[in-house]
Amino acid sequence: RLFHRTAKGMLATPIGEIVLARARTILNDLDLLTRDLHASTSGRRGHLHIGAMLSISEMQLAKAIQRTRERQPDMTISIQNGSATALLDLLREHALDLVVARLTDAIDMAGLHHEVLYHQSPRLVASRMTAGQLGRRRLDWGILREMDWVTGPRDTPLRQQINAIFMRSGMAPPEPATECHSPHLIGRIIAANDDAVSILPADVAEDLAPITGMAKI
Repeated sequence: RLFHRTAKGMLATPIGEIVLARARTILNDLDLLTRDLHASTSGRRGHLHIGAMLSISEMQLAKAIQRTRERQPDMTISIQNGSATALLDLLREHALDLVVARLTDAIDMAGLHHEVLYHQSPRLVASRMTAGQLGRRRLDWGILREMDWVTGPRDTPLRQQINAIFMRSGMAPPEPATECHSPHLIGRIIAANDDAVSILPADVAEDLAPITGMAKI
């Protein structure tokens, strides 16, 4: 028996849950097969479906895609953004071919093969005026803690990295004034608020500084 009939509708049995999980994987495989067949009939070699976190440098990702296209000009590529957890779940379900993400100890990598592509270093960012003021003296994390922090949600690698920096300094992490997933939006919010700060990967901060108007410290 796969389902129980109840007054509120159908509920999967434990065996039904197993079948549903496998069915999702099979359907995703069929979708990928359809994409590959469509690419082949269009004269392409195949299709590559990539999952990418928003906290990955778009410049680095664009260069990697360009190098891939140079080596495989007859391949099509699609990009799906999301959190590391959500993207890795899609990878396990065969909805993605590969994922580019920032890993932490809190992310479950069971059953997945991974390779380190490069290391990201943290960079403090603020509005241009605030960056100029903070850059003229030694950083005081006690003062910084009281500013308006703009961070990723609690379960994101970005937020965990900020928390770790403060804990290593012997302080409780700041409570963010604003939470969002998008580094681009974080940059826009910071550029508009002289009391706001955040920490972004250095390569992402390099990408966003001329676009959003924020500044690196």
